[in-house]
Amino acid sequence: TVPAQTVQAGPDGQYAYVIKPDDTVERRIVEVAAVQDGIAVVTKGLSPGERIVVKGQYRLVNGARVEPAAPRSGPAG
Repeated sequence: TVPAQTVQAGPDGQYAYVIKPDDTVERRIVEVAAVQDGIAVVTKGLSPGERIVVKGQYRLVNGARVEPAAPRSGPAG
């Protein structure tokens, strides 16, 4: 599951930006099974533990360098 705002809609379907180990981003096509209460259930395209962009993705392109913030702890789920 990911925050719903991380999933964007584009001409090729839904996508999210994954942060690679070198702190650049990769646009990744994803499949979403459901969205409820601000949480999207991604069934394809992301792997557990991958870092994703949750804020500011509207300005990104493939290969853009980002400065990741420390993950915020949230509800277990």
